[in-house]
Amino acid sequence: MKPFKFLLAIVVMSMACKSYAESNSNLMLEIAGLSRSLEQRVYTCGPSQNQLLQVRAKLFEALDILKNDNPSELSDPQRCFEYLYDKYYLTYNSSQSTEKAGAALKLVGDFEVLQFLYDCHYKTLSSSAAIDLAVSQASFRVQGKLPIITYAYERYYTALNASQAATKAVTNSANVSLNALPFLKSTYEKFYKSYSASQSMDKAFELVLKQ
Repeated sequence: MKPFKFLLAIVVMSMACKSYAESNSNLMLEIAGLSRSLEQRVYTCGPSQNQLLQVRAKLFEALDILKNDNPSELSDPQRCFEYLYDKYYLTYNSSQSTEKAGAALKLVGDFEVLQFLYDCHYKTLSSSAAIDLAVSQASFRVQGKLPIITYAYERYYTALNASQAATKAVTNSANVSLNALPFLKSTYEKFYKSYSASQSMDKAFELVLKQ
């Protein structure tokens, strides 16, 4: 790595770590407040069964994240930063690419998911558009869910282009728990006897989400 590029990378990552430490206590207070608001709304707003099922799925997902010792930390943030920088540098100058990579690094929850999504989007979109979309989708909501995403992507890709299939796969995967893949596979195979691959995948996600 060039000295200037290395220095900028260290500065950007240091600022991100400081900001995280300062905001951590505020986030915990905010989460506690949201929890109380959720409890009140469950009993007073008369939510539908579908709404309750969706909320339950989100809460299980939140619990999965909290069970992880370091859910907000990438195993190799510098490697992810380098990857982001290289993609942005295809379009922007070094300074702009460094800033964009630093900002994106805060949003990425899973580096492997990011790489997979970028490769899919890049088949259809420009490098800049592909990495922007991949960053927005590779959030902590899909951390550890690459097996689910790739399984769904292969089914959606039979009916959609690569970028569309990846978007649908990651969007639906974000709504199910980390251990949902066996149930998804089982329900998919049964629906596939009557429907197309893409339709069967949709129906499998819908069924699993309701459980």
